[in-house]
Amino acid sequence: SISSIDATIQFEDGLDANLAYVIRNDNEVKEKNNILAIEAGYPLKLGEARIIPYARVERYTENDGKDKFTDYHFSVNRLIRPNLKGVITYEMIDKGTGGNDESRMTVAADMGF
Repeated sequence: SISSIDATIQFEDGLDANLAYVIRNDNEVKEKNNILAIEAGYPLKLGEARIIPYARVERYTENDGKDKFTDYHFSVNRLIRPNLKGVITYEMIDKGTGGNDESRMTVAADMGF
């Protein structure tokens, strides 16, 4: 079974923030794990450029709460044209004591037709 709370708040100036908390009970393997995620983005106009910095932090458990992880996501979105967006993202995963932390950087372009 899954139980969750999800909240979104948007301000007139463009700040967009979300909070989610999810609890998952798996009766087959008798595990209970959870995740707490907080994210926010804020549009900026720098001259002609429209840029949206974005951040998300996720704290979650696995293995019946014994393994704890924290993910950090930071990105900058650049709206190049109405149908073209460039994105640079950095993600770091903290795997707690004894885990091998991971990080990665992604560069992407999104185009809509």
